[in-house]
Order: sequence, then C-alpha cells, then structure tokens
Amino acid sequence: MGGNIRGVFAIGSKMQPFWIAYNRALSQKSPMYLAENPGKESPLLVDIDLRVKKSILSTEDEQRPHLYTDDQVSAIVNAYQHAITEVVDFEDVDADKRDAAYTCLLLEKQPYETEIGGEKYIKNGFHLQFPKLFLDKKVQEVYIIPKVNERINGLFDNIGATDFLDTNSINVHWLLYGSMKQNNAPYKATKCFLKDAKEVPMNEGLGDYVCSKYPGETAADVNCEQKVMEMLPRILSIFLYDRYDKYFYNPKPSVTTPLMKIFEKVKQKRKQYANDSIEKQIQEARELIGMMNASRADARDTWLRVGYCLWQISGGDDDGFLLWLEFSDQSDKFEESECLSLWGKMRPNNFTIGTLKYFAKQDSPDAYEEMINAKTNNLVVEAVNGAHTDVAKILHNEYGNEFVCASISNTEWYGYNDHIWKSIDKGTNLRERISDENGIVLKQLKGKLRDAKESLAGLEHTDPEVKNYEKKIKTMNALIRQCKATPFKNHVMRESQEVFYNPDFYNLLNKNPYLVAFKNGIYDFENDIFRDGNPEDYISVALPIEYVNYGSVDHHDVMEVDDYFQKVFPDREVRNYFLDQACHVFVGGNHHKVILFWTGEGNNGKTVTQTLFEKMLGKLAVKFSTSLLTGKKTNLGTANPEMARAGDGVRWAVMDEPNADEMISSGTLKGLTGNDSYWARDLFQ
Repeated sequence: MGGNIRGVFAIGSKMQPFWIAYNRALSQKSPMYLAENPGKESPLLVDIDLRVKKSILSTEDEQRPHLYTDDQVSAIVNAYQHAITEVVDFEDVDADKRDAAYTCLLLEKQPYETEIGGEKYIKNGFHLQFPKLFLDKKVQEVYIIPKVNERINGLFDNIGATDFLDTNSINVHWLLYGSMKQNNAPYKATKCFLKDAKEVPMNEGLGDYVCSKYPGETAADVNCEQKVMEMLPRILSIFLYDRYDKYFYNPKPSVTTPLMKIFEKVKQKRKQYANDSIEKQIQEARELIGMMNASRADARDTWLRVGYCLWQISGGDDDGFLLWLEFSDQSDKFEESECLSLWGKMRPNNFTIGTLKYFAKQDSPDAYEEMINAKTNNLVVEAVNGAHTDVAKILHNEYGNEFVCASISNTEWYGYNDHIWKSIDKGTNLRERISDENGIVLKQLKGKLRDAKESLAGLEHTDPEVKNYEKKIKTMNALIRQCKATPFKNHVMRESQEVFYNPDFYNLLNKNPYLVAFKNGIYDFENDIFRDGNPEDYISVALPIEYVNYGSVDHHDVMEVDDYFQKVFPDREVRNYFLDQACHVFVGGNHHKVILFWTGEGNNGKTVTQTLFEKMLGKLAVKFSTSLLTGKKTNLGTANPEMARAGDGVRWAVMDEPNADEMISSGTLKGLTGNDSYWARDLFQ
C-alpha cells in the first residue's frame, strides 16, 4: 500500500483476508499508514511525548539513544500498574488471569529533529500498551490517568519536559502495529513487562495471548505461541471484538479519583470569599431535582442540561458534581466515569437554576407550588407593609423563569411562551398577574388574610393580640385593593424592572447557531435531537411550521418535495449539490463561505424555490435590496437597517439580480459571505 492513499475504510466481514494482506505487506517491507478508530472500550494505552529544545540538551543527553532512560520507562510502567491495582475490579478473577492483566509492551522509535518557529527541537517518546487489559475509555480518562499523573509528576525534569503524558491518546486513531505517520517511522515493540515492571522476553509475556477469531479462522490461525512478533499487529489491535470475556474489565464499585481534589479546591476558593449565595442555590437545586421525574436522568439531553446547570451554579465544585451523581444514579445507564469525564470538561455556560425550576414545575406542579409558597411567605410578610419591591420579589419568585426585563431605559420586556421568548409591550402580561385573582400575589395575600381571620376568631375579645390581628387584616385588605389600582401596579412594575432585569439578555438572544425553533419545539442540531424548548435556549424567532418526523424518505410528503426538485434540477449532480447546500441553512453562519448564484431563463423554478424556503423559514429568511451590494458603504456608527434585519438568527438571505449598470462591491460581498461577524444598528437604536 502506497503512502498517498487516504480514506476511511470499513473492513466489516473481511477481517480475515485483511489481516492476511496486512501481514504480507509488512513482510514485504511495504510502508503502511493505517490507524484504527477507537471504540468505547480500548486496551490501556499510553503515549509519552517528549519535545526538548536542542540548545538546552547536554552532550551526554544528545549521545543517549533516547531522551528518556530505562528507569523512567520503568517508573511509568509501575505508575500504571499501581493505578490498575487501585481501579480495576479483579474480584472473582483467578490469580493467573489477574496477573496477566498487568502485562505491558514498550513500543519505541528513534528520536528526530524538527524546527518550530526557527528553534530546533529533538522529539522523542514512546508508547505503552496493556494488550490483556481492556477498559472503558472513560475509566482510563477519569481514574487511571489522574492517578498516574500524581505519581509521575516531574519525572522528566532532568530535560525540562512537562505535560509529556498525552491524555487524549485514548480518543484518537491509534496506528496499527507496523504502520506509521507520513514522513515518519513506525513504533517497534522492544520490551515486555509483567507485574511489578518485571522485564521478560516477548514470548513469555505474550505467547499465551488469544487473538480475536474472525469468521473462517481456526484456533491455529490465532495461536500466538512461538510467533508473537508475527502476530503483534493483531495482539495490539485496539478493536475488542470477541476478546471481551478474556480481557475486558470493569472498575471497582467505589473508586476515588484525584479529579475530586480539583473540584474540592473550587469549593474551598469559594468559601474563602464567603459566597453564601452559591450554597443557597445548591440547596435550592437539591430541592428542585427531588421534584423531577427519573426519566429526565434517562434522557441524555435533559440529563446533560441538568449537569450544565449544576456546574454553572456551583462553579464546577464537588458539591455540584455529587448532586449531579445523585440525579444521574436514577438511570440504568448511569456511569460514574462518564459523569466525571463530562464534568471535568464543562465550562461557563448560559444555564441557570431557572432550568431546574422549569423542569420541576413541569414534573411536580403541586410540590413546586408548595416550595414557592414557602419561599414567598417571608416576602408576603414584608409586602403587607406596602413595599413595592417586596411585591416585585414575589412576582419574580414565581415568574422569574417566565419573564425578563431586557432594557430598563426602554422598558423592554419579554415573556417565555411556546418554546420561545416573545416581546411584551411594557410587560403587560406580567402586570396582569398583579391583579389576577389566580396570580401569585393575590393568592398569597388572601391566604395570609384567611389565616389572620382564623387566628382572630380563636382569640378572646380581651386578648391583647386582637388589635394586632385587626390591624393586619385591615392592612391586608387595603393592599389587596391596591393590587387592583393603576398607581400601585405602576410602582410595582417599575420595581420589577430592576428585579427581572437581565443585562446579558440581548447578548444571548438568538446567538446559538445550532438551535432552531419550530412551532412545537426546538431542534438541537449539535446534539441531533428534537425537544421541548426551555428559557435558557434564548430564542425569540420560530419557524412558522411544526417539526414533523416523517420517519422515511418514502413518505408521501417527502416524495412530493423530491419530485419537485427533480423537475427543477434534472441534473442529479446539480440537484444533490443544491440540496446539500440547502441543508446547511438550519445551522447559523456560513461556515463553508458559499454564495449561490441562481441562473437560468424564465419559468425555471427560481421564484417558486425561493418562496418555498421563505414559507418554511418565516422570519429567519430575509430579502435584501441590491443596493446593499451596489451602493456606498455605510459610515461607521450610522444606522444600517438593511443589515440589522440579518440579525436575530436569520438563516437565509437573498437578493434580486442587480441592473446591468450596477457594480457589485466585492469587499461587501466577501464580508457578507465570509462567515465574519459584523456590527449593524437599526433605526432609533
């Protein structure tokens, strides 16, 4: 096989002839460049990558065959074998099989010189592979590797090498034994280690190895005794296949990981600054999660959203993580290693505790209302004294997930309904809730009034508390009347602007390129799932159609559209290209930097096709004037309403053909189609 052949190949049922051909090519010294795609499980893999400036190496270092020593290799082997002992569950495994799992192979190649930024470097490294120990990749990532890192920290200080352990090696393609990267040399197996890093000959360590047996093969075909070197490509294949019972292991039921120390440090830093609000939010999150259906831990989309929310609330500390573990444990799919892996990769996001409130209110409305009532109780006591701010806080406590003030100066409000945020004139919908008999304010006040009347009825006329209760009842009756008066509602709404204000709302609105709202939900193109919307999606524009899962391309409606495009584009290649480009319309931006010019004589379907997309996309489709490309550039800072129309998540923009005497500005065209960001101000903004 020549080195110029590139591609992705699925061998499938032809593994037996593949191995025969591959071994033949190696025996004939043919250069090979094949790598295997990693699956969920893989053998324990180690990639040590050393890169050192040539100028800092001593003469003695340069004369050594490698940048590393035998003792350093043994130290890393020992570190991994210690981690195996601490992590892998060998219960009910016989002693011989358990000890065999520690078998480790060293793969080496010669160092080489490279130049980076004018500086000469010596690159060298080695691989380790444990062919008799397959683990879930997440187990390696969150248990094995962190434990090893603790043991080998500073191991190569003698040559100034840091970050030498490639922690991502388990997630990338792994070269077949004997294959190499372009313009490089292949790794060669040089040593074999047993438990306690004891070095033994290859045949002693791997002579009993049982390779995968593919259809058409006999036991003799996969026997490695006396032919270990010949069978190494198969022994070191990372494709598990039928070796599960022989070499796959699970982690112990309870394993500690150094990652928890990192999460704990986050909490200690938080306590250093006495951030009590986070502690309160975590406690509130615990209550809300207790109200959610267990099915939310089973559905990956909602499970992840709860995780992101808890990470954001806790700042990534161990309290948030342990709460996510409790939630995740409700699912039969629960894997602590996956939770650890994902938590360690999470970063600041747009999710808030509002996500948990939204789920809890949907799943357990009665329990949620009870919790809200309990939280609102103290606010109601304060509100009885007539404080507008306290009434605003009561509203926010109940409706904070449903309304937001986007601009105090312009009194701009949005309400969440039907999967998207919708503009509300001066917050009218929220204003109605102040005087609504079924709204939270009057319900709470009337509840307090009822309690006060019942308490008063149980007192003797001579009781000194009678006057206090009579005063409270009078005050509450007055406040209930005020809730229906315009001046009082005006004051509450002014206070509500501050309480409901989100200064980042416009910066977040319609900014996620992978989310598209339909009338009946949200399609998340990043995770390829259709789901209910939630406030943290921050979408304000929806397609005017419902999402329908037709299930098959043979559906009548799908066939009808396909028939139309076959008539418009009789050339199959052109048709496929157009449809391929059209599919990108659902993801925001223009990542491929493509502009389409529709040409053709009249009545060839251009207008109908454009209308079809406009009907489908609704407000996400705009039509520009040709003056945008042929006119003068707008001065910086001046209003540009034409370009402003392309905001708010617009996915499709077209314009008619310019007149023959109009000149297209190539700079403007490049800016519009180059997937670049731009600034544009609408009129009166």
